[in-house]
Amino acid sequence: MAELAGDAVQNLVCSEAGLALSKMDKGADFEKKYEARFHTPVQIYAPFTYDAMKRANSIEAPKVLATIATTDYNGLTGHIAFDDKGDLKAGTITLYDFKDKKKDVLDVVKQ
Repeated sequence: MAELAGDAVQNLVCSEAGLALSKMDKGADFEKKYEARFHTPVQIYAPFTYDAMKRANSIEAPKVLATIATTDYNGLTGHIAFDDKGDLKAGTITLYDFKDKKKDVLDVVKQ
């Protein structure tokens, strides 16, 4: 985005669902291990997928999906729990701006 926006990037604010990896208690450790294993930067939803697989104690999609509704888990991404409709309880949204053409955490909004 910074490349496409050019100098206008200084006026951008964007949001992503969830907590920024840099704000997760174990985010730096996860990032180091992920990049060492996969030789690529952490993809946006990798920490959330990791927590789902840890909660299910499986990498098999049916097992992971079966555990989501009953999840009440403290993981890499923080506390995860869902209401009776399947909506995330106490979710977060991270707001970013750009400094020196790099995405930077501006604020974290907790619901």
